[in-house]
Amino acid sequence: MKKIAICGHFGNNSPKLDGQTIRTRTILEGIIQTYGTHVVYKIDTCGRKNQLLLFFRLLYALSQCSSLLILPAQNALKIEAPFLSLLNHLFRCKIHYVAIGGWLPDYLNKHWWTSRALYSFHAIYVQLESMRRRLMEMNYKRVYVLPNFRFFSDSLSMSGKYESFEQPYRFVIFSRVTKEKGIEDAVKTIRRLNTEKGEHYSTLDIYGEVNPEQMVWFNTLMNSSPKYIAYKGCVPYQKSVEVLRNYHIMLFPTYYDGEGFAGSILDAYAAGLPVVASDWKYNSEVVQDGETGFLFESRNLDDFFEKICKFTSDPDLWNVIRMNCLRESLKYKPEIAMKVLLNQLCC
Repeated sequence: MKKIAICGHFGNNSPKLDGQTIRTRTILEGIIQTYGTHVVYKIDTCGRKNQLLLFFRLLYALSQCSSLLILPAQNALKIEAPFLSLLNHLFRCKIHYVAIGGWLPDYLNKHWWTSRALYSFHAIYVQLESMRRRLMEMNYKRVYVLPNFRFFSDSLSMSGKYESFEQPYRFVIFSRVTKEKGIEDAVKTIRRLNTEKGEHYSTLDIYGEVNPEQMVWFNTLMNSSPKYIAYKGCVPYQKSVEVLRNYHIMLFPTYYDGEGFAGSILDAYAAGLPVVASDWKYNSEVVQDGETGFLFESRNLDDFFEKICKFTSDPDLWNVIRMNCLRESLKYKPEIAMKVLLNQLCC
């Protein structure tokens, strides 16, 4: 089998937790497990200052590999897509573009040059069915759904850690730490919960990489928060489920413009955590309202509070939804989620 090149942000083997790095690493791992390390040609764009070297590595990939997978962010896509489309007229490499997040359909409507370049690619992979339909309406022919997935340990059982749901209720946020992820909304809501129910009623732990440009805001938020709200730092994505199994419920109050299929929700499902999420963007396709969690109106803190109280007032409901989450996680095993990509790499 000829080599498969994969170009993306691997993070130079750092413990980065952003969605782009995790998605790039998990897809690489899935390809290696299927075909072996010897067929993979890896191009890490993390911190790459020598653009000329990147040019030559991509040129090598086009000329020597049967397929090239690219996983660029927005700024890189507008450069890589036209460049690869033009250069590939000299070769017969199949270019596969794996989208990260939910911004692609809107982005292509505004950037005709990039949009035109993608028509020449062998395939485009998006995270959700609604994204696929939108691109098909834009006359892209080979668009496939490649959802987020995780390599979960076989030791995880359907029982999970918790068999009872009682005070203090342990809430968790597991995402990049930015204003747009709704961190402050979650803090306000948990403070209200404890004000009305008692100081020891619940706790909130926050995990994730803090946006350096918002460090002052976040430090101010944490310094003004009571002790039952804490920042716990970063966790390698391979350890995410192990950490999350110490909690009862994940909060996901995002209003981030580029939100797609949040991988942290899969981590929550595998850990048996119901999710209380905003009805923002594509969340309703990932969180089944009343089945794997609850959706609330984005930025509506009263609705957010009410949906949390649905769980805390009904332990039996929490346990039913918890088991639904564990079953839902089985849909996102690599051998299931990656099947469409692996089939296209073989054709």
